[in-house]
Amino acid sequence: MGQAEVERILHENGGWLLSKEIAKKARISLGSVQASLQRMIKYGEVEKKKVVINGAQKPSYAYKLRRRYN
Repeated sequence: MGQAEVERILHENGGWLLSKEIAKKARISLGSVQASLQRMIKYGEVEKKKVVINGAQKPSYAYKLRRRYN
């Protein structure tokens, strides 16, 4: 389920999502989502960017599929 489910969620959304949002939509653990995202980043399937959320002490990362995978 893991990596395919993460890819499906990112494809359906089409925009930037936080790993927590992906985990919630896919109904899988945050750790599984993060492991899948790291593998997908390594192989160039996913882009990540640093985002700052209001009230947060640390920046977070948002993810989306690279254009060629949409």
